[in-house]
Order: sequence, then C-alpha cells, then structure tokens
Amino acid sequence: MIKLSHKYSLVFLLSFAVLFSSAQEEVREYTNAGENHHCLKCHGQSFYTFYNDWTELDVRKIMPQEYYVDTVMFYSASHWDFKCTDCHTEDYQTFPHDGELRMEFLNTCVDCHGGDEDWEHFKFEDIEEDFNASVHSPETLPNFSCWSCHDPHSYKLDYRNTEDLISTISKNNDACMKCHNQESHMRLHTDEPFKDLATSHEFLPNQRAHYNKVRCIECHGDLDGEALVAHKILPAEESVKNCKECHSKNSLLMASLYKFQSQENRKKFGFYNASILNESYVIGASKNYILNVFTIVVFALSILAILTHAIILRISKKKNHGK
Repeated sequence: MIKLSHKYSLVFLLSFAVLFSSAQEEVREYTNAGENHHCLKCHGQSFYTFYNDWTELDVRKIMPQEYYVDTVMFYSASHWDFKCTDCHTEDYQTFPHDGELRMEFLNTCVDCHGGDEDWEHFKFEDIEEDFNASVHSPETLPNFSCWSCHDPHSYKLDYRNTEDLISTISKNNDACMKCHNQESHMRLHTDEPFKDLATSHEFLPNQRAHYNKVRCIECHGDLDGEALVAHKILPAEESVKNCKECHSKNSLLMASLYKFQSQENRKKFGFYNASILNESYVIGASKNYILNVFTIVVFALSILAILTHAIILRISKKKNHGK
C-alpha cells in the first residue's frame, strides 16, 4: 500500500473537494421529470405499446418521427425545466388522444418571450420583424413557423459558441438542410418544384467545403445590426454570389460568422470600446492585454535591475572597505 505524506494527502483531499463541488453545480433538479414521464414513456421511445380494449391485446406501434422526443436531448436543451403541459393542453394526459388535439395552437418564441425584459437581449421582436420580411414569412409560407427550423424539444442556445465553431456551423446549416435537402420536408411548405442543392449551387467551387465551413445564412441572409443569426432570408436572386464578398480583406464574414468571436476577443484582449475611442480617449477603454503583459515585464525587469545594482554596489563597498 502506498502511503501519502500529510502534505500530499491534503492536496488530494482539496482537489477532490473542488471536483466534487464542481460536479454538484452541474447537477440539475429535474422537478418536472416525474410529470413529464407520463408523456415521454411513449413519446420518448421509438416504439410504444398500449392495450387495445377492442381486441383485448397489447399493441406495439412505431412512434412517428414528428412526435418522437429524444429525452436526453430534451433535458439538455434550453427548455429542459418545462412541463409538457406548459406548451401542450392537459387534455393530452388522456390516452388515446382526441384527434382534435392535433389542431391545437402552438405558441412561438415571441408569444412567450416577447416583451419580457429578462429576454430583451435576445431581441425577439427584431427577429420576428426580420422573419416576417423574409422568404419564410407567414404570407409566403402559411405553414412555416419558428418550429419549422427550431425543434422546441431539442433547441439549445449554443449558436454563439466560438470554441467549436465547426459544430455551430453544422447546427445552423442542418436547420436549412432539413427542408432544402429533403423533398419530403419541403413539400410540407410549398408545392414549387424541388431544387437539388448541387444543381442550384453549381457555381460554387468545392461545395462540401463551403457547407462545412460557412453557414448558409452568410450568403442567403440579411445580416445587419446586432443579430448573430439571420432570420431575414433573402430570395435566391439577392443572395451573395461574388467570391470577393467573402474572400477579401473586408470579408463579410467578419461582420457575421466571426462577429461574435471578434467581440469576445476584444473583451479578453482589449480595445472592446472601439465606438468610444472613435470620439475620444477614455481611461480604461483602451486597455490591452498585450500591453498590460509588456508593462508588467518591463516593471519586473526594472525592479530586478535596481536590486542587482544595489547588491553589486554593496559587494563593491565591502571589498573597498576590506582593503
């Protein structure tokens, strides 16, 4: 058996305590899990079973994809602490469900978050305005809504994740590809002829690289203002098709895809308040991480030089005094 000294034992215990406290912070209290289980025991499974009173037999059915809810994804998504009946009528608690319940009105993002000061920074009202002015507007596509792109059961607010930008791009584009790359989904919203992406984007060199490294909305969305994700989708004829728009010194991507990343870097490394500096100098607004490090290094070297000089003088004086 390996024996640890008191010092290493203390370090080990402290490390364990930190890890344990961190793990505790990540634990969520799933207060509605019990009530949601009433729904998810069927809708959270690929297959569901029920007893048929007419035949007096247990029946096993495939859960239609549009009614399936991935339980793991739901409890890690943005609406994880909701009850199913917060959005759906309580009449669903009775099985078999009444066929008329399929006609129920489902609230959209603005219905819940609009006008709420706690969510004001997400600019839901601006998003709704852009959405209504896009090719996806209710006037153009009556059956199109927030949920056509964003599944409320799995939606997770991570579009601003810059640590894994490729994953963010993939999730953004998946919302578009769900319809534009699958005719069956497209038919839910329009009867227009289905356009194959490879054909409609044949002008684009190395298509796969663009799909993997750039969001569709960089070319097809009107990205202006503070919004990081475009909801004003432009007609195809107004989309960006000039390579120089992105592949140049003044790339559009710096104002869209890399905008948030640029802002975060400014917060960390300085010069974040650029709008203030355009007008005047404000103490603290020009703080720069690199200059701070350089200043500390210069200061430390200066102190070291002074101490070295003092020690050398003292040694020199002792030698002279000894003579």
